[in-house]
Amino acid sequence: MINKSTLISGCVLSLGLFFSGTIWAGGMHTYEISLTNLTPGQVITPLMLVSHKPGTLFFSVGEAASNELARLAEAGNGHPLADSLQANPGVNAVAVGSEVTLPGHTTTLSIRAKSTDHLSIGAMLANTNAA
Repeated sequence: MINKSTLISGCVLSLGLFFSGTIWAGGMHTYEISLTNLTPGQVITPLMLVSHKPGTLFFSVGEAASNELARLAEAGNGHPLADSLQANPGVNAVAVGSEVTLPGHTTTLSIRAKSTDHLSIGAMLANTNAA
């Protein structure tokens, strides 16, 4: 049986945020986001990144998830949610990866964002329906 500290330490995901130095018009910058999968056997589905204004919500606690969010949570497919978020005025940019992140590997995506933006990350642990 796995104890809680082993399970927690095995499920830690390491994120790194790096400023790339590229400045876009309107105060936009390009950031590289790296996710390292430190789990002991969980595949992480392709990442979906969203840069957005503070206060922009993608779901409401206690309400049913949108079909697009459900597809990300249940099948690991972030493309429908990314497509729907493009029309949200609070969203500045969306990026979706094309490959899974295997245990011990790192995936890096780039996204445009303002320095005041928030960053939301979505993905699914492929081998469980509990995370």
